[in-house]
Amino acid sequence: MNSLLPVSGSALSGHLDLRCEVRADGVPFISRQGFRAPVHLSKSHLDQGHLVQSIVNPTAGFFDGDQLE
Repeated sequence: MNSLLPVSGSALSGHLDLRCEVRADGVPFISRQGFRAPVHLSKSHLDQGHLVQSIVNPTAGFFDGDQLE
């Protein structure tokens, strides 16, 4: 007996590509970014010299069949 339910066909295929680098003066920055639902990136900022980047999922969550690269 298989207890797994079939995927509904409405699955999302998300993507996240994020690269952080440090400038010659020591300040970190996002040098490359890309994303696709269900992932969203808010605007990054510096907090006491540290780069802060919020990565959020604005949907109700990740579900069976959803993929994230």
